[in-house]
Amino acid sequence: MADLDRNELEQRALRELSRNQFDRATRTYTQILRLDPRDRRIRQKLAEVLLKDGRERDAEKQYRQLVKVYRHDGNHRALVAVLLQVKRLAPDDSEVTGRLGEAYRNLGRLKEARPLLEKAWRTLQRQDIETALSFADMRLAMDPSDIPFIQEIAEGLVAQNMIKRAYSYYERGMRFYRQRGQMEEMGRLAVRALELKPGDSELLQAAAEASLAIDDVQTALQHLQPAFAENPSDPVVLDLMARCFEHVGDHPKALRVLTALAAVHEQQDDPRAWVATLERAQRAGGDVGQALGRAQQALERAELRLYDLESAKPADNEVGRPCVQAEVFVRYGFVDRAASVLDQARTEHPQDLALLAWRAEVALLEGDDKTAQRLGMRFFEGCPQEDRERAEICLHRLGIAAPVAQAEPDLDDEDELIDDEDTEPPMAAAPAQAVQKRTERAYAPPPPSQDELDPFGDAGGLSDPFGDPGDPFAGVGDGTLAEIDPDDMDPFAGLDDLDDDEPAVDPQAQMDEARGLMGMGEFADARQALEGVSGLEAAALRARCQRELGDLSGALGELRDELDEADESEPGWMEATFELADLAGRAGKAKLALRSLKQIHDLDRTWRAKDVAARVRVLRKKLGR
Repeated sequence: MADLDRNELEQRALRELSRNQFDRATRTYTQILRLDPRDRRIRQKLAEVLLKDGRERDAEKQYRQLVKVYRHDGNHRALVAVLLQVKRLAPDDSEVTGRLGEAYRNLGRLKEARPLLEKAWRTLQRQDIETALSFADMRLAMDPSDIPFIQEIAEGLVAQNMIKRAYSYYERGMRFYRQRGQMEEMGRLAVRALELKPGDSELLQAAAEASLAIDDVQTALQHLQPAFAENPSDPVVLDLMARCFEHVGDHPKALRVLTALAAVHEQQDDPRAWVATLERAQRAGGDVGQALGRAQQALERAELRLYDLESAKPADNEVGRPCVQAEVFVRYGFVDRAASVLDQARTEHPQDLALLAWRAEVALLEGDDKTAQRLGMRFFEGCPQEDRERAEICLHRLGIAAPVAQAEPDLDDEDELIDDEDTEPPMAAAPAQAVQKRTERAYAPPPPSQDELDPFGDAGGLSDPFGDPGDPFAGVGDGTLAEIDPDDMDPFAGLDDLDDDEPAVDPQAQMDEARGLMGMGEFADARQALEGVSGLEAAALRARCQRELGDLSGALGELRDELDEADESEPGWMEATFELADLAGRAGKAKLALRSLKQIHDLDRTWRAKDVAARVRVLRKKLGR
């Protein structure tokens, strides 16, 4: 009966409209909406009738109700049509402008969305900053690299005294510039952000890094002075200070800072950075042989994997093939496929040490610590005595200790599938201290010299690694930088008088520095260190840095251009072509990757033959060959 009443009412409304009886038609449509307030079509007709009757404000209310409904429905096309009507009736409503931009964006009509969202941000921020900011973020998501707009948002937030929020946008801009290697632009943003947060250590570091990138060492040191005063053990600050002194060839000061930085990396248990820093210290003329030996041993321990052990080497091709496949899959990021290959192989060889070692390490990459620990223990129980001490190091990294008592008997394969902690055999584990002592015995370093125990000859250690007379900030006092006499501050007095014909930096040293920075994950700095270095070896390193910085297509394009102009006889051609194949594989260009690997194969079939063959197999599978 209700449906019949509704149909009768709608017929009546149409008759009333045909007679231009708008007031009656309005009442009739209102009656229908009382029966079903969610009827979008009737509400649309009611709004149109109200417009014809000259009741624009009432029509606007109905359209705004439809805006809510269509936004809830996700019907962006209908929403655009309704918002255009509301905008015509309320042209100064900034939120409507923003909602229209949002609807266009959701339809993929970005060209129309962009100016509307920008206008909504600019006109709404003084009335409703949170809503305005939501429109600004929508606009920024369409083009995250629009640094001028990022700055505009930050400045708008500063005007509203929202300093913390403004700072986050400056940070976003600085990250973008750093990733692109545009250090001077990053420095400008850092200096502007420092006005909001004076003395902020991260901003001071960014400003110093930018100054150093444009060879303004003095300004870089001025930024680093307060950062060093706040935290003399900050590794980033120490690294930047060392780079300043390395940049101008002041090796004694660079050596003091690098020695302090190496001590920090040692304390933080970061062997890769420790080794890289000591290698820089060695290039600066430091006698760090013993310390470098300890660091290299620590790095070897940290990077040691079960499959590196002699007892984990595959005994034949039947076991070796899945291990190589697993290695390739892991390298390309397909950890689940590596696990599948190994699991299939272990159905035939459940006790094989090579397969156990690889499967334990792959389980750790998957985040399955329990499986990694169980299989790691099974490997330990089966490995020969001569591998036990190195295996203990790996077990410690897996989160378990080697057994001190008789090992429990092996589970059969069916038991391995039981996921019930109560059914797990207990592991007789040694205390963590005992494992650590055995680990240290495996790499027993020579006792450190007195100079290594206290490289600065004072009890303060790192509290003041630049004690007189070597402190580059000596005599600065407690005043502000503006009050500092430049002659007192400048640790580089007389550098302007140096002969312009002094020898250039050794390209090999630059590449060694870049490799060290890459080892620490500092890929932007590594790329910076490679500036001006020619040759395919440097080109391959630059491409790797660019890949790690997120620009895979750019890395691929640049390395491809370099190789197009190079000859196969050039040093580094094989490595650069192999890197090109790796980049092409990651970018989904399997045919280009295969062509590059074929070039290597045709030139020298023995060059990294296993790696080349494994990649060819994976790429052919991708192409369905």
